Amino acid sequence: MVTSKGPKVVEYNCRLGDPECQIVLPLYDGDVLALFDAAEKGELAKLGAPKAPKGSSAIVVLASAGYPGSYEKGKVVTGIEEAEKNGAQVLHAGTKMADGKLVTNGGRVFGVVGHGATLQEALNIAYEACEKVQFEGKFYRKDIGKKGLARLAKMAK
Repeated sequence: MVTSKGPKVVEYNCRLGDPECQIVLPLYDGDVLALFDAAEKGELAKLGAPKAPKGSSAIVVLASAGYPGSYEKGKVVTGIEEAEKNGAQVLHAGTKMADGKLVTNGGRVFGVVGHGATLQEALNIAYEACEKVQFEGKFYRKDIGKKGLARLAKMAK
């Protein structure tokens, strides 16, 4: 969290399925399995300092109507291949196959990740892809990244 006194850690999320990890991990320029192995063995120092990431990532969660409260499951999903044509990654969080069709099976259904040279480009890619994924009751926040863009604009002045 960015505060008036600088960045502060609120919590550590280490699960690979969390949106916080899903946008950071693809920016890692190295062998992620070697990283995990070294971490498990307490040998991270042997890997040396990681390279600074190139570009930016943004993630938008596609959720089921009613989430985080009660929500319906079993809504047919379409448009994933189309969504990924612009370079976005559509990461499954709450889906399953039923009768040969992909359907919703959770509150957080997808994490849609955009990567770009800038935060604005990453957001454009993610939001464009979000429009292409379809299922009944789909919703997502439209303010993701606005604080970051405002901060960047302020820094540029």
